[in-house]
Amino acid sequence: MTKFSVAFAPFATCAVLTAASVLTVASAAPVSGPAVQATTAQQTYEQGTAALRRGDLATAASAFEAVLGIDPTRHDAILSLAEIARVQGNLAETDRRIRDAVARKPESAEVQLAFGKWSMSRGDVETARQALLKTTELDPALGTPWADLGVLYLQALNDPAKAIDAFREAIKRSPSLAGAHYGLGASLLRAGKPDEAEIALRKAAELDPQQPATYDMLGRLYMLQGRGDDALKEFERALTIQPGFTDARLGAGDLLMLAGRVDDAILAFTRATELDPGSAAAWLNLGMAEHGRGKLEAAEKAYRNAITANARLALAYNNLAAVLTDRKTDLEGAEVFAIKAVELAPNAAAFYDTLGWVRRARGNLPGAAEALQKAVAVSPQQPVFAYRLGVVLAEAKRTDEAKAALTSALKLNDKFPGADDARKRLADLGG
Repeated sequence: MTKFSVAFAPFATCAVLTAASVLTVASAAPVSGPAVQATTAQQTYEQGTAALRRGDLATAASAFEAVLGIDPTRHDAILSLAEIARVQGNLAETDRRIRDAVARKPESAEVQLAFGKWSMSRGDVETARQALLKTTELDPALGTPWADLGVLYLQALNDPAKAIDAFREAIKRSPSLAGAHYGLGASLLRAGKPDEAEIALRKAAELDPQQPATYDMLGRLYMLQGRGDDALKEFERALTIQPGFTDARLGAGDLLMLAGRVDDAILAFTRATELDPGSAAAWLNLGMAEHGRGKLEAAEKAYRNAITANARLALAYNNLAAVLTDRKTDLEGAEVFAIKAVELAPNAAAFYDTLGWVRRARGNLPGAAEALQKAVAVSPQQPVFAYRLGVVLAEAKRTDEAKAALTSALKLNDKFPGADDARKRLADLGG
């Protein structure tokens, strides 16, 4: 699914003035009286924001520091300095500046909102939640903090019900906030309410027709409903707006795979890897497509690239182990990858199954049986795992255990793939 981005937007936006006039403005006005000082501070601040927009960070920083020299309580100047630090990659300074703004002006909704967004970007969920709730109290008319709370509830806390409520509060206050309608649609979809989700997403598209994420989400909604043609249209719409939108390209590829258009799907996945070579999902999907049509060398390359992109992608390790076992090129490496897969996903029965089959290929029948027993323990209703365990136990001359495993597999389902072989093996064992 498309992830929400918690963007750390610039804190301050003001009218554009020329930064070159900073000294002129300061010297042209008589330096006397608080009202004159306030005017000078505001003019200097506006010049700083103009420089910030141009990307002239040094001039902007000087202007904002000058503002604080005139009026140390100007929280907008502090937040602007925090933004400059963020753009420069100085996260410690960004954090210091924002916390300074909170300490100086805790009753400012702007400050609390900035603190909440910053905390979200840093993964500090509870601090972000408290700051955003504080923002809603300080300025009940604002829709933005409610939308941010929706993102927090949906992404970080996996609570679609609270997310729905938060996005609805955002829309109540800011009906034209397209992101809130998008978030509401995503939350409703997560909550299993596709019809309501579609209405919200259509509204988001109406308000912001150039946002590709909305069409991608609609495409995934239609995929869940089995509306393949409609889904493909939405993915294509997203890609027309943003050709490099990886999620939409992968969604289109998935649809093409389901339609049996494997070559077209591989083209879609390949294009996704070209546009976004750091996308583990793109490489994984390409690997599975190549694997499915028996192109093992191409699949191996794609799985390795997926692991390079995401070293914790358990499925890529598992599938790479399976490919290496089928190719019989590096069984030792295959076992290393299979072990890594079960370490990353200890509740995935299929990964223990792969490990068992790798060990069988290496001639380690006791180790294979141990792995397959774990697969059966994790997923006792899956007949294929019991069948494979029976095969390994029979090869290890553990006849009674093998007969029990094969019998169990057939009791679970006497028509599963491999059922005929299970019956033959059971007969050969005298079962």
